[in-house]
Amino acid sequence: WRLLPGVFSRSIVSIFCLAAILLICFSRVYLGVHYPSDVVLGSLYTAVGLAVLSSLRRDVFRL
Repeated sequence: WRLLPGVFSRSIVSIFCLAAILLICFSRVYLGVHYPSDVVLGSLYTAVGLAVLSSLRRDVFRL
């Protein structure tokens, strides 16, 4: 994040990444590789994990 010049650039990258994630989730269901419940629960599991790791990182690197 430090290499991106501003909030606008970070927003563009975030939107692009979110769109890629949603398209991958849709493709997994469309191709019949996973059930929709698998994709939803996997996404929730990942979101919770990222939230926990993000909060731990803030506590460890607090100045």
